[in-house]
Amino acid sequence: MGLKGVVPIKDCNCIRCGIELFGVQNSTKYCNTCSRVVKNENGYRYGKLHHQQILEIQKNWRRNNPEKKQEEDRRFREKYPEELKIRKKKYNKKYYSSEKGKESLHRGKIKRREKLNNIIHSFSYGDWLDKLKLTNGYCPKCKMYVGIDNLTLDHILPISKVEFKHIYTINDIQPLCKSCNCKKSDKL
Repeated sequence: MGLKGVVPIKDCNCIRCGIELFGVQNSTKYCNTCSRVVKNENGYRYGKLHHQQILEIQKNWRRNNPEKKQEEDRRFREKYPEELKIRKKKYNKKYYSSEKGKESLHRGKIKRREKLNNIIHSFSYGDWLDKLKLTNGYCPKCKMYVGIDNLTLDHILPISKVEFKHIYTINDIQPLCKSCNCKKSDKL
């Protein structure tokens, strides 16, 4: 059994899988397939043993090559947008379930509540309902039908950007769907 014109080297088998090696140097111990596997295993072991050194080298490279790092990050964001969303979701879930994350959420809620207490709405609930009815359940920003019940109150001038005791009139608010309201965030 062998290839035509290729003579096996005497007693030369792959030490991992036992396949007979043809036309190779006497120092070769692995076939091509096993050679790749062993290189990957050795690389993995090296990475585990020298983890801190590798991290330090990467950190120094990022510090010394900020433009290249920015370009690398930009290309990654363009190539894997869904991967980034999944990573961010995973990170947020882990962070906000930690003690530090819960404290952060609590501080944010308190801050928003304080800001809401320091503004004044000069319109009635009836005025707000009339404005809702004018939309017929369509979000004015994305033009999607979400139903009147699913439209949320959006402050055109964000609460975080107005001065103390600002008075909001019916013209300073608008009904938006929840996703548009979240996307708008604190932008004008």
